[in-house]
Amino acid sequence: MELQNSGTLLIPRETIAFIQQQGHKITTELEKIVKKEGQFTQDLAGKSKTIHLIALVPVFILSIL
Repeated sequence: MELQNSGTLLIPRETIAFIQQQGHKITTELEKIVKKEGQFTQDLAGKSKTIHLIALVPVFILSIL
């Protein structure tokens, strides 16, 4: 890396390309993780609704009697 007269740092193209490549890999992995977490949350919400409905059935039956 070189320092130009203006005080800015020159970064080699290979380094920039490597950083971009690694950034893309990390972003892709994070997107996969977020997608899996979203699906897990949706599944959990669905199971929660089912459990609450099952729990309310006896209360409903007892209220009729």
